[in-house]
Amino acid sequence: MIDRYKQTKGKNMSYNAYDINVLVNGRRCKQHVHEGKTYIESKDGSKYTLEIKNNTGNRILVISSVDGLNVLSGENASPSDSGYVVDPYSKVEIKGFRYSDDNVGAFEFTRKKDNDSYAATKGNQKNCGVIGFRLYNEIYRPIWRIQNCTLKATPWPVWGGDPYDQTYTTCIDDDLGVLRDESSEYKCSSTNKGESLYSANITSRVDTSMLREVKSKGFDMATKWGEKLESKVTNVEFERGCLCLSLDIYYASRDSLIDMGVPITKHQKVSSPESFPGTYAKPPKGWKA
Repeated sequence: MIDRYKQTKGKNMSYNAYDINVLVNGRRCKQHVHEGKTYIESKDGSKYTLEIKNNTGNRILVISSVDGLNVLSGENASPSDSGYVVDPYSKVEIKGFRYSDDNVGAFEFTRKKDNDSYAATKGNQKNCGVIGFRLYNEIYRPIWRIQNCTLKATPWPVWGGDPYDQTYTTCIDDDLGVLRDESSEYKCSSTNKGESLYSANITSRVDTSMLREVKSKGFDMATKWGEKLESKVTNVEFERGCLCLSLDIYYASRDSLIDMGVPITKHQKVSSPESFPGTYAKPPKGWKA
């Protein structure tokens, strides 16, 4: 269905079409791939943000969760939730859990055992230690143009000029000013701001095989509700298409990641001996010719 989603105003993991990263102090966290999963190291007290870059020419919808909670609603996350709309060739930075159109509570890493995470306030920390992303394409429906001609039979839309031209004409008896699909029922739904829009009963199916169960064993970190940050958004219309990317980024302390076998240890640089370091031999001390 056509819903209203959040869109940020103006303001590495690369999959060519999309870049998704966790930023700490504006710098991208190094991501480690181990047994098909992506991990980052987290430190107690560090604030972080989520960066999603859209390298395509189409808008996308990003649904994100932290510790199993949707970053917009704070409730248990579902792929059918609302999210952020990212314009073509642009990016958004999700700074925290949203509680208004203007502000969020910053994401901040904390130790799970301290029981001060946002998930702990909900009474369930079993999904702590994972940041989830589900990216959806937008359904593009070109507007048909009807030529001014006399038809003896039922009028059908005919292409006229550029098929992607966003201007159109309609039949005389079409009060809504849109070309109707008799199989779709148009309804007028009100938003909390008193605005209205026409929405069709179009549903999208989610491939549940893309969802993965998050195991809590070995994950000793969580995310708490941090300081107030300014992050303005507006409501926009978006018709959800197919799922184009599913990504989970797991996080834990350095010691826990090492225990899980994640290869994050630094390799020591060893100074190798040189076979030809100079030109002539230097006599040893005390040697007399």
